[in-house]
Amino acid sequence: SVQNAHGVCLERVVVGQRLGQFFLDPRLESCFASPARAALLVQLRARTSAAVRELWLSDGALCPGRLVGSALRAAPALGALALALEDV
Repeated sequence: SVQNAHGVCLERVVVGQRLGQFFLDPRLESCFASPARAALLVQLRARTSAAVRELWLSDGALCPGRLVGSALRAAPALGALALALEDV
């Protein structure tokens, strides 16, 4: 799901660390990033609310920039910090 534990719809999913590097590598696009985006699209269509689909899809396709890679090694830590701050 692209909703957190509090039911808040996430704006973006960032793939970080080593998987993020794979995700960003254009040589691996057809065997890594493209299949990941396609699988997310299937799940969004089948398992999410209309509100989530409205935010994440455009004309039935995944909106650009919703599932992204990051070469930033600290990306997972920043995501964890953001989640922790939601609970404050």
